[in-house]
Amino acid sequence: MSRNDSEMGITWSMEDVSERISTNASDKRTLGQCPILIPTDLEKFRAEFGDEVILGIFNGTSIRVMCQDVGRRGLKNRDSVEKMKEACINRLRGVRNSRAATVKTVEVKVYTLPNGETYKGTNLEEYQGLYMAALVDAGVQPDVARTVALTQTL
Repeated sequence: MSRNDSEMGITWSMEDVSERISTNASDKRTLGQCPILIPTDLEKFRAEFGDEVILGIFNGTSIRVMCQDVGRRGLKNRDSVEKMKEACINRLRGVRNSRAATVKTVEVKVYTLPNGETYKGTNLEEYQGLYMAALVDAGVQPDVARTVALTQTL
């Protein structure tokens, strides 16, 4: 159950965010607008995020700079404003914001041998050898078994 902004002692401002496009610090381009978290009630903010976050702000960690960083990434990923707000809050809490992992599906092909066993490998010669051996074990003449086995493909 998430809390609303006023319960956390925060509000939001929409601001332009830029990125540097060369080694020259003044050579920037605007990516768009992103939400910037603004504390409005210190006691509620402290209760929600803890003293560590406040001490980090005093030590040079700017909420504005942090929100701009989250916003740059969010704008490049075409995230919604709400998703960027959630990412800013997570960043304050020390929760890593990452894209969902891409899972690569690997299809494993299973080939049935004449004796009912299966072959899951990828070596054609091995498969043909097993196929021929299964045929010979079933009583097929070796030369016929070899001819049939050599027609098998993966």
